[in-house]
Amino acid sequence: MSADNTKNRATATETATEHGDDAGGDDRSSGPDREERPRYRPRDGRSLESRYRRTMLGSLALGALAALGGFAVPDARRILFAFAGTGLFGGLLAYSLSPTAVVPAAVTDRVSTATAENQRAVADAVGGSRDPVYVPHDGAVPARLHLSGPVDSTRSGDALARGGDETGTTLEPSGGRLFCDFERELHEELGSAPRPLAAQLAAGLVDLFELARAVEPSEVGDGSLTLTVSGSVLGDLDRFDHPVASFLAVGFATGLDRPVRLEVAPGSDETEWLVTCRWPPQGE
Repeated sequence: MSADNTKNRATATETATEHGDDAGGDDRSSGPDREERPRYRPRDGRSLESRYRRTMLGSLALGALAALGGFAVPDARRILFAFAGTGLFGGLLAYSLSPTAVVPAAVTDRVSTATAENQRAVADAVGGSRDPVYVPHDGAVPARLHLSGPVDSTRSGDALARGGDETGTTLEPSGGRLFCDFERELHEELGSAPRPLAAQLAAGLVDLFELARAVEPSEVGDGSLTLTVSGSVLGDLDRFDHPVASFLAVGFATGLDRPVRLEVAPGSDETEWLVTCRWPPQGE
């Protein structure tokens, strides 16, 4: 993937975001009274919380009105009490299922982007390689992000981390703890072959974490597998150690017990990305 292409995609995303923010009628700079408290448009997270709250209150109100009507109209008491029970139950159900806090995807994307830029700057400062490698690791997080130096496939992540300048720098990958959560929710053994492992990881990203609209294995080779990721919630996947790509790399490194190199390239559609994981075949 070329640097120019990456820069162009990032610039287009930033421009679209700026235009989208300006198009909503922002009053903060439209007049001399700039000391007035700014008013912000509701975002996805607050809208979702409002929908849950409105559903809960509406159901409870319907149930209460039906109950009062049952006492006031004896002939229709049975039907009205049934409505009352349904409304009250629906309100309690909406209350129990409502999330305590919802963070909009745009906020998470901003934080993820800043973190990736900082990690890239640290890697450059210590002379890290532009080819990160995810290596198995015996610890709370089952893989580490290795930044420079040759990777010996017979050495563990612990050995690489202890190697100092000889083996380079290791970091905790952004997808490491996501993978730990994924393993805890997995109701079967983690796959040890590329295809079943890819299916499990894809289901984790789409169904469990909802970080992408679709993840499909597109190419399987000898020592490599490419997945097509569509509709990433966290923006472009070509950022350094992007959580979606990192999760996949950590998963393959853990399941196959091999060091994994990660390559990310744009797909045929602007919302598609091709994530390729490469690992040395057994015996090398």
